[in-house]
Amino acid sequence: MKSNTRPRRNSVARSAAVVAITGLLLLTASPSWAATSIDGPINLGTASQFGVLGASAITNTGPTTVAGDIGVSPDSAITGFTGPPDGSFTGTQTTSPIP
Repeated sequence: MKSNTRPRRNSVARSAAVVAITGLLLLTASPSWAATSIDGPINLGTASQFGVLGASAITNTGPTTVAGDIGVSPDSAITGFTGPPDGSFTGTQTTSPIP
């Protein structure tokens, strides 16, 4: 009697293809876990003196001390920085427009 190995080969090939495609899909769908390395300081230009810099508003809701300036641009809403013990900052407060 002749042995029929063709269905088994097709099954193995099909399984290998499914595993390979699944692996590729998982690799492309996964988030990137590559480490990022930055050599040296980042030049923030005129923003370097700001401890907090917002686009629409800065709101403080508890005891906070910010080391540096606080600023908002292009809006001008800054709330909750009324001094110790609530919110305080060591620099200046700047609202729109920030240079």
